[in-house]
Amino acid sequence: MARFNTRTTRPAGGSPVTTTGRTTPTYEGATGHLRDAKSELFLLAVSNLVGVDTFYEKGAERDDRFEGLVRRLAIEDPEWTAGLLKWLRGEGNMRTAALVGAAEFTAERLTRAAHGHSRQVIASVLQRADEPGELLGYWTSRYGRNIPKPVKRGIADAVRRLYSERCVTPDTLVLKRDLTWVRAGELLVGDELVGFDEEVRGKGKGQSAKMRVSVVTATRNAMLETVKVVTDRGETSVSVDHMFVVTNNSRNREWRRAGDLKVADKLVFFGAPWAVDYSYEAGWLAGYLDGEGYINHKSVGVGQNVGPTLEHSKVILKHLGFQFSIQQYEPKGNRHTKEVLKILGGRYEAMRLLGTVQPIRLSRDRLWVDGDLVSKGPHVAPGSSWANVTAVEPLGMRENVTMSTSARTFIADGFLAHNSLLKYDTDSKGYRFGDVLNLVHASPAPDRPWQGDLFRHALDRRHGNGEDIPARLVMLRQRAALMSVPVADRRGLLLDRGLPQDAGMTWEALAGWLQGPMDAAAWEAVIPSMGLMALIRNLRNFDEAGVSDEVAARVASKISDAEEVRRSRVFPFRFWAAYKHAPSLRWAHALEQALGHALANVPALPGRTLILVDRSPSMFPGYGYSTANRSDIPLAEQAAVFGSALAARAAAPTLVEFGMTSKAMDVPKGGSVLRLIERFGQISGTDIPSAVKQHYDRHDRVVIVTDEQTRPGWLPSNCHGAQWGGMPETRIDDLVPQHVPVYMWNMAGYKAGAMPSGGGNRHAMGGLTDSAFAMIPLLDAGRNAVWPWEQG
Repeated sequence: MARFNTRTTRPAGGSPVTTTGRTTPTYEGATGHLRDAKSELFLLAVSNLVGVDTFYEKGAERDDRFEGLVRRLAIEDPEWTAGLLKWLRGEGNMRTAALVGAAEFTAERLTRAAHGHSRQVIASVLQRADEPGELLGYWTSRYGRNIPKPVKRGIADAVRRLYSERCVTPDTLVLKRDLTWVRAGELLVGDELVGFDEEVRGKGKGQSAKMRVSVVTATRNAMLETVKVVTDRGETSVSVDHMFVVTNNSRNREWRRAGDLKVADKLVFFGAPWAVDYSYEAGWLAGYLDGEGYINHKSVGVGQNVGPTLEHSKVILKHLGFQFSIQQYEPKGNRHTKEVLKILGGRYEAMRLLGTVQPIRLSRDRLWVDGDLVSKGPHVAPGSSWANVTAVEPLGMRENVTMSTSARTFIADGFLAHNSLLKYDTDSKGYRFGDVLNLVHASPAPDRPWQGDLFRHALDRRHGNGEDIPARLVMLRQRAALMSVPVADRRGLLLDRGLPQDAGMTWEALAGWLQGPMDAAAWEAVIPSMGLMALIRNLRNFDEAGVSDEVAARVASKISDAEEVRRSRVFPFRFWAAYKHAPSLRWAHALEQALGHALANVPALPGRTLILVDRSPSMFPGYGYSTANRSDIPLAEQAAVFGSALAARAAAPTLVEFGMTSKAMDVPKGGSVLRLIERFGQISGTDIPSAVKQHYDRHDRVVIVTDEQTRPGWLPSNCHGAQWGGMPETRIDDLVPQHVPVYMWNMAGYKAGAMPSGGGNRHAMGGLTDSAFAMIPLLDAGRNAVWPWEQG
């Protein structure tokens, strides 16, 4: 009888992610399989958000493991490690991990006196104009001010390639003493602002920080590393060294750098900026408040006889979005019933009212000067005094306004701000455009004759002498001309002439320039210059502003263009996020096409394919025990995007969502992948073996998309026992015949794998990239797969 020459015999290819044969317990006690250093580093790198905790590992532990592996392999195999880091920043699109890896690679080779590779690695991972400053910031924070030659030369190589005129940022609104909000760039020395006590730690009775008049004593512009801080109460773009007041549930408060903020931090929030209302109704209300209003240090109210005048004031207040309480009383000797109307919402709402309608007589200072910084009381909505951080997004080197004030504090975009850009703008922090040039001595690129003027201008600006812009810097000159237009004339200019295309105005910059809402006309002016990522992130805004169907059709055309999608390198799950959040269905078809283009290299697998998608709680953010994720698209949804696309392209798929239980999902031929993703749910626990046993039926391959967070049981099960009926720990070969390939798609990058990999038709994959997708048909055919950057 033939033992080897059978119908099921097929060549078995080898895959690069390889286990060593050694085992170790997983975090939940199952049999885990250790991978070699390259495999461990690769899977960690493609899933590692630097500094972010995961289900089982603290962010610092993951970072230490990543850095240790990079340093080890920088000596053992520098060519391989250099290839990984370049690919990681390119196709892998993992920015921070690539920058940290390049710095640690170089540091280790310098320590070991190993020559070569370092300059090239540094240059290869710097792909945006803000990244030279960020790498310098990381290097000096770890290794001091001495910048070695390989680091300098690598950065200089990148600077010549990257630096252009597009280093600008939206304008921040600052609250003035007269309760109007003004652009930070328009403030002058001597302007009076709303400030507060610099010491904010006190939490006991009588220890609350008080509000103070804060006079601008100095102001200047500087190019600084900038981040966008996004919260559930609004967002603001600031220098990484900008200081926010952070609180916790016990109301302790402290100052913290923007660059050190994390998702779920609570920022003390004064309140959203308001605009002066110049309508007839607001003017009537201002006069009414001057005649009948009062201020009692914390609120604004009106005492008036019951009648049509008082009722008209109520109508206007409701129209302007203010809530109020009413108390009636009958004064002795007065035939008329009186009502006292009091604005609810504490000091912030009272200040908003006076700032919106601008009465003349009522003293604004009496309302807030020396008052508690954060309103308290029964009429303050729960949670209204803080904002929860939902994302901190790097914006690169952007123009910032640095200010000094007499109180050392002010209120910016509704958040509490410090004179941080003078106090903390030291030589070791906040690397600016000019700082980078000073440190690395970059010379202009020969094929960019204007770059010399740009470098000189950046250095002049760094030293406060940047008013004269060289003639060859057309974009910066156009921007300066736009900024000189009075605010009141800007919207009219935009309607009459449109947006100058050579001014380099991003949509964020346009919003700051207008100092008002982005209406349909504003969006339609800037849409032609917006990139694909900016477009898909603003579809909701387009709908809410009422962008015309004609312009929407042009947006949809760009979104669905295959070359635009390829060039943007937007992750596939971003198109799902846009679909999920856009209120209008007019974008649905374009997003479906874009997702198809982004997943174009997902293979169309022949035969029968079993696809298992993990829907356990650890794949979702928002649980106390779940995987941390800054994105609004958790690992579970990323897995669903990939699993759905794989199923939609496969000849005969069995698509299964699983946890402790499992369920097969219908996959209509030619159906919408986005609609398929919508049908996924959430299932408690993880029981891979039962799912495999229930659904495996002589399939040609098995694909499991999971974070590999496993307990005893195979692969394995955390549900073994009488209650759940899960299988005991079982070898993969007992569940799936050895001639059938099993592909474990790793979503989290933990050290131990859930099964052996690297050969014998057992393979581990990582990263939702074209090169990863291409490995399945290669391995199916019995050919050896290689690392993504080694593919021909």
